[in-house]
Amino acid sequence: MTTKSIETVIKMMESVPEPMQDYIIEEIRRIITEANDDKIWENLFNKNQEVLIEASQKAKAEIKAGFAKPMDFERL
Repeated sequence: MTTKSIETVIKMMESVPEPMQDYIIEEIRRIITEANDDKIWENLFNKNQEVLIEASQKAKAEIKAGFAKPMDFERL
C-alpha cells in the first residue's frame, strides 16, 4: 500500500543524485529506528509505572530515614 506521502517522497528522491539518495535513505532508517526505540521505551515505562513509583517511594523513605549517602563519583 502506497500513500500520497510515500509517493511524494519517491518523486523527491528521484530528483536527487544517487549518492544523495543513499544518504537520505540512511537518515530515514535512523529516524525510523529512533522512533521505534522511543516507542519501545515508552511501552516499557507504561508497563512498569507501579514498579517505578514504588522504587521512588522507597528511595525517598531511605533518604528521609538517613540511610542514603551522597554518591562518591570518584569511587565509581
